[in-house]
Formats: sequence, structure tokens, C-alpha cells
Amino acid sequence: MTMASLESLPHRLLTTALIYFLFLQLAIRFGIFGPTILDLGNQLGVTQQQMSVVFSVTSIGTCVGAIGSGFLFKWVPKQVALSSIVVMLGIVVSFVTSIYNYYLFMGLQFVIGVTSGAAINACEAWVLEIWQDSCPPYMQALQFFRGLGYILGPIIVEPFLTTEVVEDDSVTT
Repeated sequence: MTMASLESLPHRLLTTALIYFLFLQLAIRFGIFGPTILDLGNQLGVTQQQMSVVFSVTSIGTCVGAIGSGFLFKWVPKQVALSSIVVMLGIVVSFVTSIYNYYLFMGLQFVIGVTSGAAINACEAWVLEIWQDSCPPYMQALQFFRGLGYILGPIIVEPFLTTEVVEDDSVTT
């Protein structure tokens, strides 16, 4: 028997809606990072160039998490693993704004990338498992919530960004 045949339709729809909400939250977290990079760089006392390296570190972590979770889910049920991953992600993200060391910040961003990559992988695999042959519209909706999170992240964080403009005197005309 397949998982889809064992669960009632309302249970599958509720589970899918919760997965959508989690995916939206993951995308908001990713969407917030871009607009806040200059403020975070000021807090860490590093240049914009140094802060741009953090994008690569987070991306590498996301790839490691996605690939590693593919192996992890063979031994640990993805629902249990996803719960642990989301708790770990929440704890790590809560420390980001209180870090003043650039290398520790990069390490945290790598961990955030790993846990986010694993969570994304788990969400997509879970939707596929729930809906099986009828999953295309549900997978499309999942990606819709990712896009919505990328849009909402900058909107949410905008009131908290610094508004002062730093003029660069080294530029000659």
C-alpha cells in the first residue's frame, strides 16, 4: 500500500498546507539576507566584498545539506529528520544578529545553508511522497510559496534597515 492510499484526503491537504507554510518561512529567511547584507557587514566591521563571500558559503552549505539529507533520509524518517532540522535551524538563525565575528558568522551561515538545504529537500520529497502521481500541481504550489517568501522577505525587513547613505569620496569624476 502506498502512503497516499493510507491517508485521508483532509490529512494529506493539512500536511501539504503545513509544508507550504514551512517552505514560505524558509524562503523568507533567504529573501531577508540580501537586503540586510550591508547592515550585517557594518555590524561585523567588514567590507561589502567580504560579505558577498557569505552568499557562496551559504550556497555551498545548502548544496551539502540537500545532498547529505538524501542519504540521511534513507535511515531516518524524513518527518523526524525535518522536525530536528527545523528546530536546529531556528536556534542557529536566532543567533545571527548577535554575532560580531565575521568567521563565526560565516560558520553560522554555512550551518543555516546545510539545514535549509536539508529542509528544502525534505519538503519536496514529502510532497512527492504524499501526492505521488498527482503531485505536479502541489509541487508547483510549493515553488509558488518559495517565490512568495522571496518577495515577502525584503518587504518585511525594509523598515528595519538603516537609511543613511555613505558617500564614497574616493570616486573621481
